[in-house]
Parts: sequence; structure tokens; C-alpha cells
Amino acid sequence: MTNHRIVLVVAGLILAVLPAISSVAAAALSADQVAVLANHNSSESLKVARHYLLARGIPSNHLIQLDLPENETITPQQYDEQVLQPVRQALVTRKLTSKVRVLVTTYGIPLSIGPHRPTSAEERWLKDAAERRRFAEAHLERTLEALSRIAPSSDPGSEPAPPESHVPPGQPDTAVMVARLDESTRAAVRRLNAVGDAKERERWSSELGGLMKLAGGDAALVQSLAPAPTADPAKAQVELNRLKQRIGWTQQVIQMLMVRPSNESREQAYKISEGVFGLLGILRFANEETAVYTMKDSDASFDSELSLLWWDHDFYRPTGRIGNPLHYANRARGFSAGHSVPVLMISRLDGPSPDIAMQLVDQALAAERDGPQGKVYVDALGKKATPGDTYGIYDQSLRDLASLVKSRTSFEVVVDDTERRFSHPGEASDALLYAGWYKLRSYEDAFGFRTGAIGYHMASAEAISLHDPGETGWCKNALEHGIAATMGSTGEPYLDSFPPPQEFFGVLLTGRFTLVEAYYVTSRYVSWRMVLIGDPLYNPWKKKEQVPESAVTFLPGPDGHVARPVPPSEQAFPDPVEAARTFRRQRQTVLDEIDHALAEAEKQEQLRTKPH
Repeated sequence: MTNHRIVLVVAGLILAVLPAISSVAAAALSADQVAVLANHNSSESLKVARHYLLARGIPSNHLIQLDLPENETITPQQYDEQVLQPVRQALVTRKLTSKVRVLVTTYGIPLSIGPHRPTSAEERWLKDAAERRRFAEAHLERTLEALSRIAPSSDPGSEPAPPESHVPPGQPDTAVMVARLDESTRAAVRRLNAVGDAKERERWSSELGGLMKLAGGDAALVQSLAPAPTADPAKAQVELNRLKQRIGWTQQVIQMLMVRPSNESREQAYKISEGVFGLLGILRFANEETAVYTMKDSDASFDSELSLLWWDHDFYRPTGRIGNPLHYANRARGFSAGHSVPVLMISRLDGPSPDIAMQLVDQALAAERDGPQGKVYVDALGKKATPGDTYGIYDQSLRDLASLVKSRTSFEVVVDDTERRFSHPGEASDALLYAGWYKLRSYEDAFGFRTGAIGYHMASAEAISLHDPGETGWCKNALEHGIAATMGSTGEPYLDSFPPPQEFFGVLLTGRFTLVEAYYVTSRYVSWRMVLIGDPLYNPWKKKEQVPESAVTFLPGPDGHVARPVPPSEQAFPDPVEAARTFRRQRQTVLDEIDHALAEAEKQEQLRTKPH
């Protein structure tokens, strides 16, 4: 159903949807780039907020009071009506939109946002997706049966049994089906190659090609296409390249259609999916819709969602997590330039009591004034780093952090590289920095934190609550025991949501990044479950770097390229209101072009099939 014009439309416009908007970058993150959120219904929230404004010299009109319940969790509707719109309006009214880059949430501001619920239309689409999934699965099963009949062997016992599937348990059913198709196709090819009669082999080859196209569309044929002996090699290569381009852009066309889901756009998306990716395209898209409209993983920490203050809801989906445009690797790949609507950096002044929340500020100022003192504790597990093993990679990052601090600073470093943890009272005294794992939601009172201490424990759901007296997780208890800055998650975050320790602490030790900047350039996701707690302007080593930037190592991207972070305060910051307006206008241009291309393709298809 698709044609080459759709590809050209998207290829020409997808990069123009979100143009870079020029602006002047600031020299360093400053107090007048910070706004503070407080709960109008909590005198303690207002007390914490005003303490911070006074301590850091933040202008008084940068305090935004919100009418919120005094709960740690609110609904998405409450967030939209009582947070998103009022904060936007306050920043616009006060002419702060192009100035404020950091929002501070305070004691009394909710910690998390509950999951979304599907609308009535989305519930209908869920049922339709289920029907399409059943259709695709049934026909793929028939395809598997047909593949087994390709070039049947005269001696079935002589053919080796197909290898067992290597798809790990729990993988999506699409991955399982792809593995089964791949194994059955390979078995059919082995039988076909054993056919001696040329005409018979050609007949079976034609049938095999038809089944491959039915199951996987044009995408399934690209790797196996070979020009006929009589074909012009140059023309054949042009056609193959055009087909590859069509495949490469199809998914982006589908995503553009789905930014405004409707009965019509869904129908178009399914047709395109089937045309290029066959029955597997239908199955994948149905599974994707199911995940989206069941609102799986649609909860988030309040702060992480707030990063997308200037993004309209139809700029992204509420399910899952969004790549953080400020992360060094995303920025290097042009993510932030491609999505010119900026994200904000968020940090929280919170804890078991308002006094503890205010002490986070006082500690940061004292450590900046006197210089941070204490020991560095690193708690690894002794896992080897192997490609694809996230646990091993993060364990190596812990060891790399220890090596970095030992080789470049005068701080005493205490390392445990076994499954044992720092767990006995007093064994981690004078702690200035800590990174480690793994005990789930059970803070171990081994630490004596020095003024300005920063640390985090990489385990799931360590920030489910900061106020519940019975909470056993790391964040609430570390704050209660005197840590000045930490981070954790409000639900299952998956390990790669944590900044790799050597990266996060490494950029802090350069003295070039504030706490909130170090977090955002090394954290991969927003609209997710992570939360940073501490004074965002805290920069312990701003007077004197401890580590040169060249000494900090960063993980390579998918292309093997290693990017280096730049403080967000040194990056351009477009006016978010104008950026969002431009986004909407140019995205609509792309959608109109896609509609036109699809209509033309439909018209050509009707002319082609019209009886003469």
C-alpha cells in the first residue's frame, strides 16, 4: 500500500519537524534559572521553599505555590490540572519561560504519579488490536506449516533436527515467532538446496519467497535478494537501496501516524506495517498498541514527569520511559537538537521532616564553603563486565569509580568487591561519597555521613516513600541519617535508569557540573520512576576540580562512538513556548504530507487493480 513518495516525504521532513531554535547559552547554572514549587496547603512546604530561596538568593517571584493534596501520590488528572497547567501559566505570566531551567520540588509536593487509565476509545482499540493479533498469529502458524512442506525430503530421517530456539523465556511473543520462522526457513533452505532437479528447485524457491514475503513483508526479502543473472547490476542496486530506504522509514511513518491516534490513522498504520513487514508487522504493531493502551508502566515519579513540563501529552506516550535529551549520548546523536522542545532539570528538597529537607540546603552550602571532607565507599559485587550484561557493566563502573578517585584525588577509598555489603554499624564512618548495591528496600545502618555527603544505593524502589515512618528503603533512611544528596526510584526502574557511578561522580568531581546537571547528563530516561534528592545547585568542587574531565570515561554508544557530556547550563536553551508552537506547526505539516502521500498511494492502487 505504501509507495516511494511516502518515504521521500518522511525522509525530507522528519528532521525538519523539530528544528533547532537559536538561543544564547548561559555561562553557568545560576540562582535566577531556578524556580521552586511549594504546596500552598502545607505551611511546612512553604517554609522549606522560602528557606531555599533565601539561602541561594533565588528571586522571590520564582516561588510557585500549588493547590495540592498532602499525599505522596496523585493521579494523572490531578497532575495535569493542579500542576502542569498552573506551573506553565505561572512561568509564562512572570516571563520566566526562557529563563528557568531547573524546578525544585519541596517537602509537601507529591512524590509520584499513579498509572493512567485507558479512555473509551483506547479500550475499543485494545479489542481491535487483540483481534488483529489473533489473525496474524493464526496465519503465521499456517505459514510455519507451509514452510515445513517446502521441498520435502525423500528420506526425512536424514535431515538434522532444527536447532532449538535460543529466545530467553519471558520474551515478547513476536520475538518467539520470529525465532520459529527463522528456524523453519533455514530448514526449508537446507531441503531446497538438496533438490537436484533445477525446475523443481526453482518452483520450491518461488514458493519459499512467497511465504517469506507473506510472513515478513519486503523486509524479510532484503537480505536474501539477489539480482537475476541478466539484470543490470547498477539498476538492481538502486532498486535494492530504494527498498531498504522504504523499510528504514516505515516505522517512523507509523509513529507519526500514531501521535494522533484515531480509527483512520490506526488503519493506515496497520496497512503500512503489513505492506512492509508482513504478518509480523501486524503482530508487532498489535503488541505495541496493547502495551500502550493497557497503560503498562504508565506511572512515574512526580519529578521525572515534571521534566517534560513543556511537552504536550501528544508529544510522547505515557507508557514506558522516554530517552532523556540531556543525556550525553542522546545529545551526541542529535536527540536534543531533533526534539527542540526543551526538558527541565528537577531536584527535590524533601525528607522525613521539613527540618531534614532544609538541612540538605545548609549542608550543601557548608560543604561548598569549607570544602568536602571524608572517605569514599564503593560496594561492588565482584561481577565481571561482559558485553550485554548490565549488572556486570555497572559493577565495573563501581570499580572504575574507585580507581578514578584513588588515582586522581587524596580521598581515602574503601572498596568491597564481594557480595558482602557495608552492613555493620560504624564500618562506613566519615562517608563523603557512596555508591553500591545490593539489598532491596532494607537500609543498613553502617554509615556515618560527613557534611555534604552524596550517595546512592542501586536497588529497586528505594524511594517509594520519603515520609512513611515504617519505610525501610535507602532514600528515606539515608536522609534521616544525614546524607545531603541521594537518588532512588518510586517503582521498578531497571538498572540502566541509574547513572553509572563512575560517570555521575566523575563529572561531579570535575567541578564543572552542579548536582542536578551531573544527574541529568548521566541519566538515560525521563517520564520514568527515578527521583533526585538534594540542592540542585550543589557543586562541592566548584572552587577546585578534583578530577580532570579527560580522566572520566563514558560508555560507547551503539555505533561505538564515545561522547562527552557538556553542562546543560552551557547548552542552548530555546524558549519552550515558541519551541512547542513550532513543533506543533511543523509536525502538522508532516502529517498532512503523509496523508497526501497515503491518498495518492491508495489512488494508484485502485487504478492498478481496476478491471480494464
